Amino acid sequence: YAKSTGSTFCSKCAAGKFSATTGSSSPNVCFECGTGQYSTVDGATSSATCLTCVPGTYAEIGGLANCRECESGTYSAVEGAVSSTLCTKCAAGLFSGFTGADSENTCVSCGKGTYSQEKGASSDATCITCTIGKFSPNQGASICTECPATNASCAVCLDGKYLPVTAPTSLSECLYCEACECNAGFTLLE
Repeated sequence: YAKSTGSTFCSKCAAGKFSATTGSSSPNVCFECGTGQYSTVDGATSSATCLTCVPGTYAEIGGLANCRECESGTYSAVEGAVSSTLCTKCAAGLFSGFTGADSENTCVSCGKGTYSQEKGASSDATCITCTIGKFSPNQGASICTECPATNASCAVCLDGKYLPVTAPTSLSECLYCEACECNAGFTLLE
């Protein structure tokens, strides 16, 4: 289209738009690609240049040159998504640092002995170590469980051993003392 009548220079429709009309003096002949679509082509002459947003992306408005990516901590398997609300949050106990993720498989589990109640977490910083007297023997926990008296994961190390971590997942984590020091009021057993 030409910006004014008699102009010798024609302007192209911007990326995200197209027009099959020639000889116009108005940018109104440039039509937008629809929601859930995009086009990187400047001067497109057909809607065939409008492509569907791939999973992990979305286009809430028409006329975009690129689809927007789902934020980290979310994913979407939907092709042609028209809203960020179609980006699903990783479940509690999981996190993802990827933007534009297209599968739940990009959500990574918090490790054993930790948990997270946050949905849509974007890093492992949300994975909290279980406190003393609680445990999580599985990855991806959203809570820590109270230690029952019969649970080996919560048992106290035997004499002459200590536990270097606060959230044990098994007694095999107990290490032998080389030169253990006792807290005030306690004596070393020999």
